Amino acid sequence: GIRVRRGPLALTYLDDEVGEIRVAYAITKRVGGAVERNRLRRRLRATFAELAAQVPGAVPDGALLVSAGPDASGRGPQELRNDVKRLLAALEARRSGGSAAKNAAASASARTTIDARAMERPCGPRRSMG
Repeated sequence: GIRVRRGPLALTYLDDEVGEIRVAYAITKRVGGAVERNRLRRRLRATFAELAAQVPGAVPDGALLVSAGPDASGRGPQELRNDVKRLLAALEARRSGGSAAKNAAASASARTTIDARAMERPCGPRRSMG
């Protein structure tokens, strides 16, 4: 699948070739209680439905998993809509294999190199030999 993150939202996309849009929502308990999580889920569902109806192709066919962090619940309606639009634009850039995808791959490669170097260093506080 393809993963993208913008602001407090993350999206995992899988083109399962069923030919329909299927969206699931993962709202962590860090967002708040059940009432707050369900409110955010309803707001996200309405935003995705609105975008799918207004702009054909804005939401791609396939399985989408939308994850929201704690900052998402404090967003106003327009801010949340803009976050979703940016998320879908980033997904489209990754799906089309544009330069954004190449930059992300290069960034991931660099992170792997940095992580490998971090594994070589000893952990814990450094002690002076004095």
